Amino acid sequence: MKSISINIENPKDYQLIIQLLKRLGIKIQSIDKEKEQHKSMQALYDLLDSVKENELFNDIEDPSQWQRDIRNEWN
Repeated sequence: MKSISINIENPKDYQLIIQLLKRLGIKIQSIDKEKEQHKSMQALYDLLDSVKENELFNDIEDPSQWQRDIRNEWN
């Protein structure tokens, strides 16, 4: 089995291609961009929430000074 992904901007072209694929007996799996985008954003929010809970950088009192120190390590 082989898979391809096609992005079609013109709705008329989309309908023509769908009709052709159906006529050829090709299985079509539509992906709703909004749903995919929502999933991606939700995953990002979940990641940010997990970072907040872990409190990874609590030992950094002054973030600006910490960043300067990190940059100065390479000089």
